[in-house]
Amino acid sequence: MLHTAASLISGGSSSNTGGGPLRDLLQAMRSVMKSMSQLGGDIAVASNSTKKWAIGESQDVEDTLSVSSILLNHYSSALIQFATHFDKVCRHLTDIASYEKALSDLKRSHLEATKKADSVQKKLQKMMSESKDVQAETLAWNTATEKVSQLSYQIRVEEVNIVEFRRRSARIFMEVLLGGLSECSRKGTHLWLACHPTRHRGTPKRLSAL
Repeated sequence: MLHTAASLISGGSSSNTGGGPLRDLLQAMRSVMKSMSQLGGDIAVASNSTKKWAIGESQDVEDTLSVSSILLNHYSSALIQFATHFDKVCRHLTDIASYEKALSDLKRSHLEATKKADSVQKKLQKMMSESKDVQAETLAWNTATEKVSQLSYQIRVEEVNIVEFRRRSARIFMEVLLGGLSECSRKGTHLWLACHPTRHRGTPKRLSAL
């Protein structure tokens, strides 16, 4: 899951159009988020089952299982929290996709307006060759060409804006993602140190402080 998402990020970072690669990346991120959340939930169930199993066992077994339950519960929380970071990333990717769709719609409108202007121009040229009253058609042609010009300008502006929007969003969601990875790894390290207090220097961290 993570490998797929990482491959799509590195492979799609140079894309100018998003489209398919962006959609694939969004789906991969959602898959990771769902899997992490599910895994965290499953571990929480295992933690609770371990705690229940400890009841009625001998004191040493109960102590061991209770500690195991606490460790599993902390790790479950870390994974569920990690999944929330992917949710934030997905929201950023969705915003990019929405922006790109709006630009695509704008280009489609520009194409339709251009076709209409060409059609009016041909009709106007035909009327002029036949010495017909062309005032109304000239007005229609001016209106059509003005709309084409306006849409062309909008597209140029939005193409510049979307590049900056992608850059800014990518920077933000990578900070969120890497922050989540760092947080999850740090909690994992704390859990390992709690399980192996004699293998590191300094005062062992208490489980309650994780």
